[in-house]
Amino acid sequence: MVLLSEMRSSLADFKNATGFIAVIAGGTSGIGEAMVRALGKHANAAAVYVVGRNAEAADRILSDCRDQCPSSRFEFLQQDVGLLRGVDAVCTQIQARECKVDLLFMTPDYLSFGGREGTLLLVAARILYHWVSLQPLTTTSRDA
Repeated sequence: MVLLSEMRSSLADFKNATGFIAVIAGGTSGIGEAMVRALGKHANAAAVYVVGRNAEAADRILSDCRDQCPSSRFEFLQQDVGLLRGVDAVCTQIQARECKVDLLFMTPDYLSFGGREGTLLLVAARILYHWVSLQPLTTTSRDA
């Protein structure tokens, strides 16, 4: 496990990072929202793409971030990345604007009404879903 002191040191170094490009999928609530807000507090001249379904929540979050960090660009891409065609649409939009992605933060998941679903097959399906979802952006990053 990483020590808290190491995490704090790394975050202190992160404050000096400039011009990076971040994509936060699932950034309108929960852990994703916290990540977007942290970038709003600490980013310097960054481009931050927030992907999600809730435009109202995104407007509120990104307004706060823009006020805190006017040197960075915060954009909302409304899309359901629970569908691969939604992932393709987001990747196409980002690839048209950027030649690389420095930080890809994946927090979307799907809601299960059947209780806890922890079988090995379902865990593998979730891992595969997230892996397939990020492939277009990581491929772009490697080629840049």
